[in-house]
Amino acid sequence: MSFLPRGRRACAAAVMTAGLLIPAATAAAATPANPAVVRINPTTGAATRIAGGSPWTTLGGIAFGPGGRLYVANQGPAGPRPKGAGIYSVGTAAGSAIARFANTDPLGLAASGSTLYSLDANRIVAMDTSGQRVLTSGGLYASLGVSPAYGAVSGDTLYTTASSSSPVAGGSYVIGVDTVTGEQTLVRSFGGTPLAGIAAAPKGTLLIAEGGKTPQIVELNPATGAMTVVSRGGLLKQQQGIARDAAGDLYVADAKAGVVAVSTQGGDQSPMTNTGVVVGAGGIAVGSTGTIYVTAAGAAPKVTATAAARQRFRTSGARFRTSGSGRYTVGYSASVKIAGATGFAQSASFRNLSGRRTLRVQLPSQVNRRIARALRGGRTVTETLRLRPQDPRTGARGPAQTLRVRLVNP
Repeated sequence: MSFLPRGRRACAAAVMTAGLLIPAATAAAATPANPAVVRINPTTGAATRIAGGSPWTTLGGIAFGPGGRLYVANQGPAGPRPKGAGIYSVGTAAGSAIARFANTDPLGLAASGSTLYSLDANRIVAMDTSGQRVLTSGGLYASLGVSPAYGAVSGDTLYTTASSSSPVAGGSYVIGVDTVTGEQTLVRSFGGTPLAGIAAAPKGTLLIAEGGKTPQIVELNPATGAMTVVSRGGLLKQQQGIARDAAGDLYVADAKAGVVAVSTQGGDQSPMTNTGVVVGAGGIAVGSTGTIYVTAAGAAPKVTATAAARQRFRTSGARFRTSGSGRYTVGYSASVKIAGATGFAQSASFRNLSGRRTLRVQLPSQVNRRIARALRGGRTVTETLRLRPQDPRTGARGPAQTLRVRLVNP
């Protein structure tokens, strides 16, 4: 999940009515600007950019929905009420027009039959030809502090992966949502292992992309909780979306490795394309003919961050320095650990930075008072900053960086 807080933002083609937007098509950008949707021939690996540029900023999920149209989730740039956020439809031919479909707040998309599901910040919106409705809101997503990011429908259940980056209350989960009633069920907790894409497999099992030091694809039986490893390591570096074709072949969108084909029988991996063609691969979908479609975030900003490992406590906050080329945004999650006490965490971002900057993470006054008391009592206080640089225009994210600071008496 992103560290960047986003505002809340709903859906469909001209055949939809109540409460929905009638899309106004706009010409796709003529230059290969980020971000983009790329079509990949599964036989030759040839990649063709079919649409990109404005109004897209941060593409996420992609799915075939009502009418066989291709839909993509655009999260918008960092910050509240991001401009351009929502769901868009696009054709499958090069130079296709981009049409706004809905004003939801999507992290990801899932589809089944004539229904498209927008995976928003702790809620899911279902959309079909009769209109749209909030299928489920809050519940486990709210209580666990997570948002659905990737989803796949199996039978009458929409299975979602959801992870929190908070080091205090964080965790990763597979949560099932009844597509009729909206009832939520915790299928499995994965602890601190980050999760990404999810796909429905035969006989009701699920294929899930796990992160961590050695990324892997696992197969989970949601009824029994039994889990086996399908493929591990190799070309898998930073998995995002995953999708299966009609023959059962699995394709992985990997932000670092491009698009990777994975055999669900023996776990063999083969590159479909690479980062030179698909930069920052994210969502992935497979059409009825087997053609692959993937969202590409584009090049991420190159930002470095440093901080003194030992700093005198100031209510103005722990200090760190950033350096980057062009404009960049730095999202952060700050956690404070006080020896013998409950921890604290907060997430926010510094937006539209450039060059070298000195920044301070200011904590709430009540937390600062707790820190001051702890330091006077001789207790150890450590602040951990987990940083994620991001391009404010395209949303392309750079590698996460972690800084640890020990606070001492002023």
